Amino acid sequence: MNRRQFVIAGGAVVTLGPSLLMEGCSENPKVLLNTIIDSIEALLKVAEANAPWSATLQAALAALKTAEATWESGSSVQVVIDALNTVEEILDVIPETEVYAPLIAVLVSGIDAVLTLLVPANALPQVARRSVHYSGKITLRKPKFYQNKVSAYKAQWNELASSLNLTAAKI
Repeated sequence: MNRRQFVIAGGAVVTLGPSLLMEGCSENPKVLLNTIIDSIEALLKVAEANAPWSATLQAALAALKTAEATWESGSSVQVVIDALNTVEEILDVIPETEVYAPLIAVLVSGIDAVLTLLVPANALPQVARRSVHYSGKITLRKPKFYQNKVSAYKAQWNELASSLNLTAAKI
């Protein structure tokens, strides 16, 4: 598995490992980002409307959509990275006891994968933060021979949503 290492002040090394979703990725990052947006929208469909984090996540989703819409390939991705980091910080406050928590773990793995793809190899590690509660809880599957990485992510998401009886969360 490819890993990115960053040397920070004092000589400490921070290693960020991409999820299996991005391994050998040659897909359009915007397609991957839009799949993350779809996942957030699906999560909001099944979440309690009056949850204390719901309005904040909706605002972060709007900011992410704006960042995605204005980002052009080859231009700076910092606004997109910041928006993804904000979404991940909000998701991190959602209790792991919620029925949709496993979906959040898949979503966070997807966000981590997209961040790994977008963060330049020479960037400082602060650029991409990781969820305290949900990072590493679920490993994204490698695509089957007939799937691309996005369809493998969607299949994993949808199978999990079905197993949780959250069919409204399918993407």
